[in-house]
Formats: sequence, C-alpha cells, structure tokens
Amino acid sequence: MNVAEALRTLSSRLIIGWLEYVALPELHIPLMTAKTDTGARTASLHASNIEGYSEAGAPFVRFLPPQQWVLPEMQGQALCLPVVDKRSVRNTGGLSQTRYVVMTTLRIAHLDLEIEVNLTDRTPMQYDMLLGRTTLCERFLIQPCITYAAGKPHA
Repeated sequence: MNVAEALRTLSSRLIIGWLEYVALPELHIPLMTAKTDTGARTASLHASNIEGYSEAGAPFVRFLPPQQWVLPEMQGQALCLPVVDKRSVRNTGGLSQTRYVVMTTLRIAHLDLEIEVNLTDRTPMQYDMLLGRTTLCERFLIQPCITYAAGKPHA
C-alpha cells in the first residue's frame, strides 16, 4: 500500500477517543461509556447472574446487563441471548476464564455494528464495557488523548 492509499484508508475511519459513548439497543441500554482496549481481542460487557442453558438443543445465556445503564422499565429483568461461542479469555490479572460470547448491536456515533461481546462480572473495574480489537479494527482510529470524540450515538 502506498502513502496515498494509506491516507485514503485512514481518512475513511471514524476517530474515537479512549472513552466513548455507546448504546446497546437490543440490551435496552440507550447510553453508556465504553473504554477502547486494543489489548483485548473481543468486546467485554459487565453482566451479573450469568447462567447458560439449552433451548431446543441450542445454547443460550441468561444474564443481567449493567443495571445503571439499562432503561428504567427494564431494571432487574434478565436478558436471554443465543450463545455464539464459549471462549477462554485472559482477564486483567492474566488468569484464563471461560466466557459466553453473544452477538449484539453496538451503536457508536452514526454507526450500528453487529459485534461479538463476551459477558463477565466487571464489578471491580471502572468501566462496564471494553471495545476490543475485533470491534475496532478497520473501522476506527483511536485518539488516546481525547474522550468522547464521536459524540453521543444517534437514535
């Protein structure tokens, strides 16, 4: 790739900061803060009461999304989604954990993206969602010196 091609590619990407406003409409989250994390492969979302089960032979997971971001009328209601994978993920402390991975829509700025998200208890962490490399690659340029570069997601 020559310099001109590289510049065209870069100029087509949305600039985001190290923190961004996002929405997860299918999870009844109209607005929350997510942290970009180029060290993480997959996006991670805080969830509690995570419970796998089978329905007609297909794997599903039941969980509570982060309650401080959920619409008031959905507070305390568990969500059920099909499981697309169970993956071994290395946590912040370097320990390997098996996590459920689901698909959902991520809304950031004017974009709606179908992304994979692993579910984990992020209670001790400052941010309830991390955006990993598979979400970020070839879509965004990260400006680590700024926050909320993309603004609030469009409805």
